Amino acid sequence: MNQLIIPQESGLFNALSPLEFLSTLYGKRATGYLSIWHKQRQRTYWFAADGELRRAARTAQRLAQSGDVYFGVGLRRAPLGPKRRGRAEDVIALPSLFVDIDILDPVHTRTDLPPTLEAAQKLLDQFPLPPSIVLHSGHGLQAHWCLHALLACQTSDERAVA
Repeated sequence: MNQLIIPQESGLFNALSPLEFLSTLYGKRATGYLSIWHKQRQRTYWFAADGELRRAARTAQRLAQSGDVYFGVGLRRAPLGPKRRGRAEDVIALPSLFVDIDILDPVHTRTDLPPTLEAAQKLLDQFPLPPSIVLHSGHGLQAHWCLHALLACQTSDERAVA
């Protein structure tokens, strides 16, 4: 799983484990299922957010030894099976607002991206509210602004607001 970093006023970063990351996002308040996807196997693994975060973190760490691992931030009402990652319409709740900032890298086809992680961080620093969590995604940064309560997205109106 990707390394999690939290911005500090000093400009240094502290790393969190995958379990600490998932616990920070979902805590004990989350109802629904989170997904972890292994790119090379093209397989999705599903975990109950209210009781299987430790198992999710261990699975992500194990899978990361053999390829690229992604997680779906939004929670789903039920597991969607090993071949489905889910769509926006399947999300019932979000634990954070987030942005993914890719950097210039051979894995990306776009060429108008920040050239380095430092340049991506400078873009992020321009936003007036500092993120709660910044994740080094391997080819960019993913910033999360954690919410005090899950943001419900169970109806089309709620998804439009989210």
